Amino acid sequence: MLLSQSTNTQVVSVEELQEQHRLAQKQKVDKLLGENSQESLPSNISSLGRDQRPSQSSTGSGPKEHFLSSDFGSSLIIQPNGSVKGGTVPALVERLTTHEHTDLKFSKTFLMTYTSFATAGEVFDLLIHRFHLLAPEGLSESDITMWREKKQMVVQLRVINVMKSWLEHHFDDTRDDYILSRIRQFADSDIPMTIVGPVRYLKKIVERRESKGGLEPKRIITAQNFPPQPILPKNSKKLKLLDIDPLEMARQLTIIESYTFNRIKPDECLNKNWSGPEHLKTHKAHNIRTMIQLSNRLAAWVTHSILGMKDDVKKRASMIKWFIYVAERCRSLNNFSTMAGIIAGINSPPIRRLKRTWDQVSQKALNIHQSLDTTIDSTKNFANYKQLLRNINPPCVPFLGVYLTYLTFITDGNPDFLKDAERGGQQLTSPPGGGPGSLPLVNFAKRQMAADLISEIQQYQATPYNFTPIPQISKFVTQQLEESDHAPDAFPISLRIEPREKDDEKMARMLSESGFF
Repeated sequence: MLLSQSTNTQVVSVEELQEQHRLAQKQKVDKLLGENSQESLPSNISSLGRDQRPSQSSTGSGPKEHFLSSDFGSSLIIQPNGSVKGGTVPALVERLTTHEHTDLKFSKTFLMTYTSFATAGEVFDLLIHRFHLLAPEGLSESDITMWREKKQMVVQLRVINVMKSWLEHHFDDTRDDYILSRIRQFADSDIPMTIVGPVRYLKKIVERRESKGGLEPKRIITAQNFPPQPILPKNSKKLKLLDIDPLEMARQLTIIESYTFNRIKPDECLNKNWSGPEHLKTHKAHNIRTMIQLSNRLAAWVTHSILGMKDDVKKRASMIKWFIYVAERCRSLNNFSTMAGIIAGINSPPIRRLKRTWDQVSQKALNIHQSLDTTIDSTKNFANYKQLLRNINPPCVPFLGVYLTYLTFITDGNPDFLKDAERGGQQLTSPPGGGPGSLPLVNFAKRQMAADLISEIQQYQATPYNFTPIPQISKFVTQQLEESDHAPDAFPISLRIEPREKDDEKMARMLSESGFF
């Protein structure tokens, strides 16, 4: 996501820094040897553009010098398409800050998912190690100059850029706060003059993080500058559900749902952090857990609101119809999460078995209900829903259950670490101790699959809704949703309202209701 503070940043490219360094070197040589010293300098380096393939080198078409090669080549597994399949954590950090090319997708995935295989402290230590990269022994003076220009300086700039991106887009104040002082200490150390500007900007980001302000994600503003006119209920003092317009109810529910959805963080989606022991679920995936709780509350609220009409079959039918229309309006607003919660309540067994009540629901409402069922049908991996999602424009609150299902498949169906043939094909399930040769190979392709789904979620988080909150309605709904946590078992109530009938009793009732008796 873009952040409001990043728009005024002066970006210093690798090429500019390399050119500055080359000119500085030339001036030194000119001063010592005179003006005719051009031939003694390294030739101008080739471009390190963003469109460069991972396999391409920044050293031109000639053979690459051995001292410009990667340091962890054997610890990184590259797939035929150029993406990273796996690697040790040091090798992944080297890829993150490599001098050879820019891989923006890899960088985003690493920073989005690193908490699943490393701590913030471990990543920071590896970045500092990369920044203080040492030249190989035995190099000539000209080779050292080339190494500094084509490798060390580029790596150092990329370390700074990674830290900048980390702080701006992937930093968790609660989890990573202790890293800020270490980054500040690093920024205050002896920094090469060629990157003083980027380091100065890095310090400003640290200061904003420490002040707990100024780093909120930028939201995409739509063409709709003014919210639609709210539809106020006629009697707001003694508010009843059926007095609220279905469209306005859908808007208010969307405000509630989108607020929590937009707060979901990437690491909540990793390692099934939303499941497991209750205290861990709350700590690691608070917002996803809140979304799940809200969905369950919606279903219970719908169920008990319908059953609350008790012996009045027509009022129960009217309540079912009203909720169908609210769900349909939610779908029109691209709020598929609330729509799914309402449909779950309408389709719950205590409601579906109310034959007499459903007989009173209009055919129009029944047709809409069938259409809503089709939208959220799980057949063929939610094919209908996914097709609809592809054709809509944000803002949107997607049905989170689909993402959680896919994230569960990714987590359970793929190992965290890859088998290493050089170590006997043993499956490594936890990082063992020892030197670099004993480090496990992180299954980065697994993290990439998760990051692709998380990026979709972030896409919908970027565009906010523009509705006017109505405190009377939101307070009324919030209270009813909270009360649903303590509601009694719905099935006995359903049986009391409409007891089970034998075939002859059902026939007699239907004839009586039709006017024959």
